[in-house]
Amino acid sequence: MNPERGAAPAREDRLYGITLQAEENLRIAGVLCWCLHSYPTKETGFPTPRESMSGLVRHDGSLKPAALRLRDTFRK
Repeated sequence: MNPERGAAPAREDRLYGITLQAEENLRIAGVLCWCLHSYPTKETGFPTPRESMSGLVRHDGSLKPAALRLRDTFRK
């Protein structure tokens, strides 16, 4: 399964949902998203970072489910 389209985006969305709900309930001023863009993995001789697919925006510019959740949360 391609992690860019499969379980990883669903898990990220669920975790953002939990975090954003807690942020709203506790009246925290905001949150920081660590990775905006997913970046392509490259053969460099080094292990591929786990974060390489953790961005909110895919390589093709489309938004992952967590990005949509984040956008909709801050549009309230």
